[in-house]
Amino acid sequence: MVDSLHRFVLVDAGSASAPAAGRDVVTLRDKRRTALLRVTAETRPPYVAMDILEGEPALGDQAALEESREPPAEAPDAP
Repeated sequence: MVDSLHRFVLVDAGSASAPAAGRDVVTLRDKRRTALLRVTAETRPPYVAMDILEGEPALGDQAALEESREPPAEAPDAP
């Protein structure tokens, strides 16, 4: 969910553990950065609230920790 008016998003972390509060996260669409987010202390698994620091994230964007700048790799097909 993206709330542009209040400048926050809810990210579904799935089964992964949520990043620590204060960490920066980038959103990517078509391998291009769309926004910079900051993880808040508000979590309700599997959802993590993040403040929008810059950019325009959209529903369906991928999220990655700031230092990686790459979306998570997709799992290979089972043989």
